[in-house]
Amino acid sequence: MYGAKALNLMPGIEEEEVPKHQNEKNFATVSLFCLSTTNPFRNQVIKIVAINPWFDRLILLVILCNCIFLAMDNEVDYIT
Repeated sequence: MYGAKALNLMPGIEEEEVPKHQNEKNFATVSLFCLSTTNPFRNQVIKIVAINPWFDRLILLVILCNCIFLAMDNEVDYIT
């Protein structure tokens, strides 16, 4: 599906130095009960999530913003 260089998650290590079991990723044969391994939408999502380093940065930014907004939240005392 993808070459070993595309999924090399250890930068700076050449392809020959990576153990054989880490060269290939095993994905499920069917995802969401309808997306097979040849589905182009599924392949694009895998490229974005598994390969693109900006995805991790975006997720960390969202988590950081969430923490900031939770810290700014004021508790309201309801008098009954």
